[in-house]
Amino acid sequence: MPSPPTNTPPRIAHGGKAVYGARLGILMLEARFPRIPGDMGNGSTWPFPVLYKVGKGASPDRVVRQRAEGLLDSLILSTRASVALCPAMDAEMWEHQATQANVKTIVGYGYKVWGPVKGELASGKVGIGRLLEPDEIVRRVLKQP
Repeated sequence: MPSPPTNTPPRIAHGGKAVYGARLGILMLEARFPRIPGDMGNGSTWPFPVLYKVGKGASPDRVVRQRAEGLLDSLILSTRASVALCPAMDAEMWEHQATQANVKTIVGYGYKVWGPVKGELASGKVGIGRLLEPDEIVRRVLKQP
């Protein structure tokens, strides 16, 4: 005959991470336009689960023209993970002195900047500002410790 139940508390798991299963986390600007397959903001672009976070108040204007004042601390500085940024924008935005100053600051913190590369841009122009191809980003992510 089985023994009667005891007053043992139920087993509860403690610790761990807030999210499991995402190999890649992507910080997104607060922008409204279609994210078609192949775009970094479309989850079907990636061959594995991706965790997205939209930076509240992180508009393209604030990031480029206002030098992202007050955003870096809330978006990146609180993580212990490896950080790599994969910028994509029109060539004029990429070449703008404010963007270049921000890139220099980010690299100075020890973060990686992967791209952009030269190619056809969303505007239809050709120039530097194209996002690395997703398979190249995946290759680089999988090499990270």
